[in-house]
Parts: sequence; structure tokens; C-alpha cells
Amino acid sequence: MDGPTLREDGRAECAPTKPRHAKAARSHTGGRIGNQQYSADGDEMAALQAENAALRQRLADMERVLAQVEQKQLADQAEALDDISELLKLAEMAKTEATSFGHNTARDKMRRDIQTLQAILKKAKAERNDFKKTIKQTEEKLRLEMEKKHEEGLKSEIDQEIFTRIIKDDREKYRAHVVELVARIKSLEKEKHDVFLWAKAHQEIYVQEMRKLARACAKVKRMSDESTYEAKVFYHDVIQLKHVVLSDAAGLDDERQQQQQQQAKDDDTRCAAFVLENTAS
Repeated sequence: MDGPTLREDGRAECAPTKPRHAKAARSHTGGRIGNQQYSADGDEMAALQAENAALRQRLADMERVLAQVEQKQLADQAEALDDISELLKLAEMAKTEATSFGHNTARDKMRRDIQTLQAILKKAKAERNDFKKTIKQTEEKLRLEMEKKHEEGLKSEIDQEIFTRIIKDDREKYRAHVVELVARIKSLEKEKHDVFLWAKAHQEIYVQEMRKLARACAKVKRMSDESTYEAKVFYHDVIQLKHVVLSDAAGLDDERQQQQQQQAKDDDTRCAAFVLENTAS
């Protein structure tokens, strides 16, 4: 893996960090609910640990870049100081030469050399000031980035602690709920078993009562059939008696015959009502 590089403006370039993906472990299909919950919690904890490791790696890269920037700053400052020392030496040499040569040409040459040296020195000072300003801005950016990463690390740790507490509370509530459900299931099974034992104990009594009711129903049906037969015989006898009476009274006059016919109809009606009453009972 290549380390961070420096651009021409003195800023550090860091290679982009590749995101890390945490593989979630698949739980067995035949596992219990508690094991599945525990496996999911382990996967989330592993993802948080991987994220913290990535943050620590980036922080180490930033610190290494800062050290390289400081080393380059010292090297550039040393080079600038060497250039200034060299310029000062040239100025001293020019001054010495100016005193040794003649006043006319030597003075003009010395003036030009001094102006040139002053321009070079001014340019070097400006470049040095720009370089210091760039280094200061880079250091400030690195400091802000490090503080930001530190705050993110603290926030991640706090979030992880809160998440762990929430998972713990949820696990305890789920465990209590499971215990309650198991107790209810055991209670229902016990009630079911008690009902089964009670039904088994009273089964013989119910069978005997049903047999008694069946015999009573058969007896009532037999008595009803006999009553119906007697009513039919009585009705047949009444009809025959009516015919005999009508045949004996054939010589009576019409008025008497009408009265007898009306009485016969009434008798038929009463007989039919009696038969129907006996049949219904």
C-alpha cells in the first residue's frame, strides 16, 4: 500500500480508504429464537468494530502525513536558509570587490549587484512567507480533521454503548415474555389434561344415561303406536254405526232426514277430532 504523497502546494494527499464490509453470519434454520437474536447482535457488534478499526487506520494515516509534512517543512526551511546564507556570502563578496575596484564602474556594478541581491532576497522572503502560510493552513486542516475523527470515535463508542444497553434490555424483556408464554402453555396443558381425566371418569355415567333415555323413547313410541291403532278401530266402528242408523231411518220424512244427516255430520266431525287428538298424543 502506497503512503500519502505531497502535492506542489504542500498539501497532503491520502489514498482513499476502501470501505470494509462485515459479513453477516447466517444462523441455522433449526436454531432457537434466542440464538438467532444473539447471532444478529454479534453481526452488528462486528460491523461497529470494523468501522472503529477503519477510523483508527485513517487517524494513523493522517498522523503519518503530518509527520512527513513537518519533515518536508524543516528540509525546505534548511534549503531556504542555505540560499539566504549563499546570498549573504555573495553580497559580502560583492562588497569586497566593490571596495577593491575603482570608484566609477565598480560602484555602478556593486549597486546593480546589490539591487539584484535585494530582489532575490525579497523574492525568497515572499516565497518563505507563502510556504509558512501554506504549512500553517495544512496544520490547521489536519488538526480540525483529527479533532473531527476523535469526536466521531467518541460518538461511535457512545452509540455502541447505548445500542448494547438497548439490546440487553430487549433481550431481558423477550426472555421474560418467553417464560410467561411457557407458563401459560403449561397451565393450558394441565387444564386440558384435567378435563380429559374428568370426561374419562364420567364417560360410563353418560353412557348409562343415554341407554336409559333410548329405552324410554322406544317405550313412548310403542305406546303412541298402540293408541293410534285403537283410535282408528273406534273411528271405523262409528262409521259403520252411522250407516246402520241411516239405513234404518230411510222411511222418515225429509225434515227428519236432514236433521239426522246434520247430526251425522256433527258426529263425523267429533270422531275425526277425537282421532286426531289421540294421534297427536
